[in-house]
Amino acid sequence: MKASSSTSTALLESGAAKSPTKTVTEEKIPIMYVQLFGGLRIHIGGMPIDETKLSKTKMRLLLAHLVSRFGREVGRDTLIESLWPGFDKDRGLDNLYVVWSMLKRITEGVADSSKYFINYGTIYRINSRYVKSDVQEFDLLARKLVFSKLDRESLIETFFRMDELYTGDVLSGLRCDDYTMRMRDRYRNTYVDMLISSARAFIDLKDSSMALWFARKALSIDSTREDVFQTLMMAQGIAGQRTAGMDTYFMCKRYLDENLGIALSHKTIEIYEKLLNDEY
Repeated sequence: MKASSSTSTALLESGAAKSPTKTVTEEKIPIMYVQLFGGLRIHIGGMPIDETKLSKTKMRLLLAHLVSRFGREVGRDTLIESLWPGFDKDRGLDNLYVVWSMLKRITEGVADSSKYFINYGTIYRINSRYVKSDVQEFDLLARKLVFSKLDRESLIETFFRMDELYTGDVLSGLRCDDYTMRMRDRYRNTYVDMLISSARAFIDLKDSSMALWFARKALSIDSTREDVFQTLMMAQGIAGQRTAGMDTYFMCKRYLDENLGIALSHKTIEIYEKLLNDEY
């Protein structure tokens, strides 16, 4: 028997006919935060996941594949080819099923794994609504530095947050597949790029202390890039450190000659001549 119109109205007004809203349900799902820089660490709702659950190499690599795509789909065949190159399809598929099950078990006793890890047919992905990561935040900050005009304080704040996030290479110390190695190289290069960009911004501002800090940091991360040496030389020039700048020049010259067998670029020589002539 249908409820009368007046009865329905009364129920609605009293709230008795209301069902739990989607927002309330979603608020109960804790965020998973995945840290890939400097190793692997996972927190769910702020609580760390036991590291013994994260010990298997293939599981770590699978998670890195998924997290680095920020919720975009990745095909089963792509994962098998990356994680088990040379395996036949059936054997690779069996391995993927096993590792996928291991990955889902890391949330046992904490949360429902289906809220974080999604598989339908041959497609795998994370739920980016509930899975966040340091690499994702790092990417967003890098874009901010490149595409936004930041004042001095914003520049410092943005880069120092990137510096906090970048605690080492992606999955540092782990033997990685080709995909993860490329990811590792990309983030290291991006980090150094940001150091150089920040140093040069402070060189333009004639802020020698900050310029030197960023330039020296870049050299400590990567002493194989000529643009890193160039940036440090310029920072040393505006700081009045001509002798140190010349030492940096000869360090760069030795590296290029002894390790790569190539000559210095015209840009590096130009910076050196400005140091010689005290033109900074």
